[in-house]
This record gives sequence, structure tokens and C-alpha cells, in this order.
Amino acid sequence: MNRSVNKVFLLGNVGSEVKYQFTPSGIPVSTFSLATSVSWKDKNGKIVETTDWHQIVAWRSLADIAHKLVVKGSRLYIEGKLKTRIVDAQEKTKRTVVEVVAEQLLILDAKKKENDLRDNSLSSDTHYFEQLTDIPFEETDDDEPF
Repeated sequence: MNRSVNKVFLLGNVGSEVKYQFTPSGIPVSTFSLATSVSWKDKNGKIVETTDWHQIVAWRSLADIAHKLVVKGSRLYIEGKLKTRIVDAQEKTKRTVVEVVAEQLLILDAKKKENDLRDNSLSSDTHYFEQLTDIPFEETDDDEPF
């Protein structure tokens, strides 16, 4: 039996502004970082906290939604999958990058971009976004924006 699962569930805070781009073929893609933290008491009873940073990539309509509604500091729930790729870092060196390709995204707070607070035209997008259940994901090597 040859089965495998590649599924990621994250609940955290956005740590960077959303970078919104288009591939050469015109497909929208958004990228941003997400921080997840865990805390515990050490042997002395002191609370210790560590934070992990995750690079999130959203494609197509989910990229559009992230671009319009996600801001630094937003609290998000993300479902997706891990994607590993090798990039050229400096002269003749390569590095491995692990990203989370978002398949579902839920904003857990009401933060909006400052301009959007004055513009109520996003209300229909917000309603659509909150009702979002599953975005089909199609990936091709030609469409990677990096």
C-alpha cells in the first residue's frame, strides 16, 4: 500500500505585508510570513515561548483575497500542503526552501488595510472570503513566480 499525506494546519499571526505578484502567464500569487508560537513552563516555573516562521504562498483567487484582506498582524487559520523547492542563493550555491501552499485561509480578526476602512466596497469580498471552503489548486512548474 503506497499512500501518503501532505497536509498542514496553521493558526498564527501574519508577520509581513502580503507580496502580490503575477506569473509570466498572468496567474496571481501572494506570499507572506506567518508566525506560530508555543509556550510552556520550564523546570523553574518560568514561562518560555518559541516562535516558528512559515512562508505562505497563495495562488489564483485565494491570492487575490489575501492581497485585499490580509495585513501584517492579522490572525489567520491556514490549511495547505508543504512544498519544497531549490533556489539559487548566491554564486553557484543553492538552498532548499520549504513553503506552505495555502488551500484554505480564514481570517480570525477584523483587521483591514487603512484604505479599506474608508471603502466599504470590500464587504461582498469579505462575505465571500468568510464563506470560502475549498479552492482547487493547480500547480505547474511554469507558474512559479520565483
